[in-house]
Amino acid sequence: KQKQRRLADEIDIPCTDCGHFFPLAAYSLSQRLKPAETRRCPECANLQKEAVALFQAGAYDDASEKFYAVAEAAHAAGDAAQECTALQNMGTALVMRGALYDASRCYEGAMMLAVTAGTPTGTKVEVCESLLWCHSELGNAERAIECVASLPKFVDGASDCRASRHFFNSHLRLGNTRRII
Repeated sequence: KQKQRRLADEIDIPCTDCGHFFPLAAYSLSQRLKPAETRRCPECANLQKEAVALFQAGAYDDASEKFYAVAEAAHAAGDAAQECTALQNMGTALVMRGALYDASRCYEGAMMLAVTAGTPTGTKVEVCESLLWCHSELGNAERAIECVASLPKFVDGASDCRASRHFFNSHLRLGNTRRII
């Protein structure tokens, strides 16, 4: 049994983020227990953890750079869903820095990936709402309306009326009525 374990530890397993192969022994125990298609090598797992920690500490410049690195690694590995999440997180870090135009570009990229990668409905709606918020804050009413119109595509049984009402109600609560009129 020990020999089998040693041999298993020497088998190279690909990281889902960067695509590089690492011996199973290099992965943490929690990563070893995950299905193979969701395993991250120690470098990628640490990069994501660092980005989240920087964001939580309020170091949004550094966090956005780390999320960019996570997005690059996911792109290199062909993991569109992870790349989408990383771009969305990067966009949120840019919003916290006040760089709304750059954030909207991240959200646009995340939206394209969310639609083409077959990500869960909740992710598509989250990205669309983030993009919608960015466009409304930037005063880009036409793009915000496009986002409102696209929301029903992601939510089963929704109508333009319900999505629009949700959008306008959320902005009324925030006091942003002059931005969308």
